[in-house]
Amino acid sequence: MERVTMEWRVYDMPPQYTSQLLQYRIGADACMWRRFNEYNDSFVLSMTYSIEPYLHEMMLQSEHRTFDPEEADFFYVPMYLTCLMWPVLGWADHPWYYAPLVKFRYFGMDAPTMAPDEGACYMPTVVYNNSIILTHWGRTDVNHTSGSAYDQDNYNMKMPDTFAGWPGMDWVPKVRGHPCYDPKKDLVIPAFKPPDHFRDSPLMAAPPLERDLLLYFRGDVGQARFEHYSRGIRQKLFLMAYKHDWATKYKIYIGTGDTLPGSYSEHMARSKFCLVAPGDGWSARAEDAVLHGCVPVVIMDGVAPVFDSLLDWSAFSLRVREDALHSLPAVLEAVGPERLARMQRKLVRVWHRFAYASGPFMRQQYDNVLGHNARAFPPAVQKVSLGLTSRDTPFKPVTEFPFGDDAFGTIMQWLYHRINETR
Repeated sequence: MERVTMEWRVYDMPPQYTSQLLQYRIGADACMWRRFNEYNDSFVLSMTYSIEPYLHEMMLQSEHRTFDPEEADFFYVPMYLTCLMWPVLGWADHPWYYAPLVKFRYFGMDAPTMAPDEGACYMPTVVYNNSIILTHWGRTDVNHTSGSAYDQDNYNMKMPDTFAGWPGMDWVPKVRGHPCYDPKKDLVIPAFKPPDHFRDSPLMAAPPLERDLLLYFRGDVGQARFEHYSRGIRQKLFLMAYKHDWATKYKIYIGTGDTLPGSYSEHMARSKFCLVAPGDGWSARAEDAVLHGCVPVVIMDGVAPVFDSLLDWSAFSLRVREDALHSLPAVLEAVGPERLARMQRKLVRVWHRFAYASGPFMRQQYDNVLGHNARAFPPAVQKVSLGLTSRDTPFKPVTEFPFGDDAFGTIMQWLYHRINETR
């Protein structure tokens, strides 16, 4: 990693944008990436929507932080907007957060994070056009409409007259005229995943398993959702897989936790390909795939994936058009062993950039998982028990994580190379 010489100024936001949201959340685990127990021990949470407080904490303790705005190359504006969307919005006490479906009132900023399901789609155009956006949702079409099946996220919803006078009711006109993501100025960043989430991955020193599953997806398949959830992709694939018995014919498994019981991490580590499809907006399935060494199969038209402007996704993933779902088994079976091995080798070179390992506490978590797996499955044990040689798999046992080039480090490197453009 090259030495990054830049300075950050972290704004002290009014409490209603950060600490007050945490105060009014309805669950101790909501909105947080870690928490403390009664013995004052800290432990990592598996909350997918955790990037806003995590980045805020990393920015505050970063060696690049400055208190002098004249020295700053960038200004970071922390806002826990995702915490507002859920669980605060519609649940917290009046008058702090007003009526259901009310939105934040924004002001100018330089580099905010947008982690709600539909990312910066919600952002007022005047703010979006003058900001660098760190987002999970790489949707690029300008004339976009909300695709969320969660009403609090529906930025096209016109408020009824009964709510006239509540703050934020004039939201719809403010968000028109800009894309959700512009690759010329914004960055799609990974969602937060704790190391325990992918502890069975061969990239975390677990023994490489036989990749005997052709394609795997376990999660929400839209059974109790509006039809526009996931653009209909998950629903259609689930029904096709069931109707045509893809599990028996092709070893394609698409289902829920009830229909596909067992260890999620182990299933991912046994899969050649893993489905990446939208949910209410963005989905963290690309991170799950990459962190398990599973080749992502991306099905979401007009959406840029994580670090799309930095990484050559064509080298380690497949793209399938939304109107070609029926051809998915044929597309996957057409990938020969040599091509699959090449993509897996490419994954090995980039996987660490999808994992947040910065900060002393997260470093300890990664060291714990890597150390446990290395002790339980040392290289000699792996080769004897699985009959592997160094040529059989691109996933070699590792005991150290490249902390300087994790997801946070990658974001910092990208920003460093943007300094001349933003001055």
